[in-house]
Amino acid sequence: MDRKRKILILIDWYLPGFRAGGPIQSCANIVDQFKNEFDFSVGTSDTDLGETSPYPNIKPDNWNEISTGSRVYYFLSGGLSFIKIKQFLLREDFDAVYLNSLFSTYFTIYPLLILKRNKPAVKEIVAPRGMLGRGALNIKPLKKKLFLTFSKAFGLYKRVIWHASTETELKEIKGTFGDDAEVVTALNLPSVRKPERVKRVKESGKLNLIFLSRISVKKNLHLA
Repeated sequence: MDRKRKILILIDWYLPGFRAGGPIQSCANIVDQFKNEFDFSVGTSDTDLGETSPYPNIKPDNWNEISTGSRVYYFLSGGLSFIKIKQFLLREDFDAVYLNSLFSTYFTIYPLLILKRNKPAVKEIVAPRGMLGRGALNIKPLKKKLFLTFSKAFGLYKRVIWHASTETELKEIKGTFGDDAEVVTALNLPSVRKPERVKRVKESGKLNLIFLSRISVKKNLHLA
């Protein structure tokens, strides 16, 4: 039997975190859906978005197995550096690395620089996670425009495989990186875990709304 291909997922925040919203759950769902076909590992920080205290009951700068069965390496947030990321990537063997950001210093930019120089055979897959949308690019626009200009000039994203979660995102990627960009479109997967359903009764004259997303300026939640 052929061995499972090893895939490393790099993401700024992961389970048990939740404050970064959809990307956490999207990656967790990928692992749950395909863990029998692929050997997944996750590299992430040891704190949730906006928090200063690390997750309880984990070993920082070590591999941990969390309740979902995932193998996760939690980097000590205060100790992240180019050298630490490089040492991590060079001592581990993976067939592909799945990067869940466009602008993350430690979990996208540094890994791309390191892999291109030291492990060119490893497939690099980048999911922009909506960061190329007009609303997202209008937040700190000058900084992002300069970064994209330099990243294209120096080939940071050259030969990567892009993961677009929608046709709109596919157009955004090609609009930024050109029609030659290799893009695979795949919808975000649903969770395989069935939630407990609670029956609720609508009260006349009363409306309760739930906002299922990350709190961010680009979501335009204040208009609601």
